[in-house]
Amino acid sequence: MKLSRAVSRYIEMKRLYGISYNRGTGLLFAFSRQMGDVLIRSVTKWHVLGFLNRSKASNVTWLVKYRMLKAFFEYWMARNEVY
Repeated sequence: MKLSRAVSRYIEMKRLYGISYNRGTGLLFAFSRQMGDVLIRSVTKWHVLGFLNRSKASNVTWLVKYRMLKAFFEYWMARNEVY
């Protein structure tokens, strides 16, 4: 599955459960734009770290972004889209 599709489906799932997920939406779309439309399986920890460390952010902001990306990838790991 392509990363952009995975992001859209994940956000759609969050909204179906009544979660507005506005901050997460922006973050995931920004991550997807930076990565390009690659297969979700091709994303490595180095890609994620590159995204997280690309700008000077507070430790709290970095941690929030990390946790959002972690939840996103755990969701897809549970569905065998990421190993």
